[in-house]
Amino acid sequence: MFYRVNMATLTVTEDAGAQYKGLAGRALTSRIVKNEVDANAHALGKLNKLILAPGFLTGTFAPNAGRMSFGAKSPLTGTIKESNVGGFIGHKLARTGAEAIIVEDIVQDGKLYTMVVTKDGVKLEECPELKGLNIYDATAKLQEKYGKKAGIAV
Repeated sequence: MFYRVNMATLTVTEDAGAQYKGLAGRALTSRIVKNEVDANAHALGKLNKLILAPGFLTGTFAPNAGRMSFGAKSPLTGTIKESNVGGFIGHKLARTGAEAIIVEDIVQDGKLYTMVVTKDGVKLEECPELKGLNIYDATAKLQEKYGKKAGIAV
């Protein structure tokens, strides 16, 4: 299942992602940016999208398969850029059944939100308590709220 998170309306919709079947991870994030982000869109503007996508084998017991890709239009080069991470976040996301989360209409209103992903779907929660915290302190605060076993990306 693909989830589209609209930050302007704070809504989440489900999308079967039929046009992207057969893709995962970096290939998926790059294809979505190519197809859905205008080449003239400013990388830090609301027309850019941030895509989170686990790899094909992420969430399985396959060795070294716990990878997750984050993709968007790069503010440095103006082209497609992908960042790849390991750890628990990819496994946790893949095991919910999420093939991708596409964050769109990103507005910069100064508010912070957490995206809570479970097998039941995706929801947004405002989290003003994280404002001004560094990554380590924000992670600790999120672990207090969601538990030490939660997969967290900050």
